Amino acid sequence: MQLYITLEELELLTEVLQDEDRMSRSAAPSSQQATSDAGLRDRLQIGGAFLRRNLSRNLQLGVDEMEDLADSLRWQKKKLTTEICQSEDPKAKLDLKGKLVILEHLLEKVAEACAMV
Repeated sequence: MQLYITLEELELLTEVLQDEDRMSRSAAPSSQQATSDAGLRDRLQIGGAFLRRNLSRNLQLGVDEMEDLADSLRWQKKKLTTEICQSEDPKAKLDLKGKLVILEHLLEKVAEACAMV
């Protein structure tokens, strides 16, 4: 199964995974954050694992890895939606909404690929 992503989606995916990798290397999530999202640490490790593969447009993933990626994208979608709701800057909110649209398209592609495998 091949999953084709656009350059915008690749750039956003790289940014998302770099963000997760930075979070995994920084201080451990607070107890409140860990309680509200039990899989956070796993998703952070996923981001680092993908980045260490030199993320490219020809990334070969197994079924479990595709499902992990879908979970990570769902978590990022939730996080981005929260940021949009909390943002008071109209320009920043517009930029975040643009990222959300790209993220949703990417998530649809990954979810479809998971369903077909």
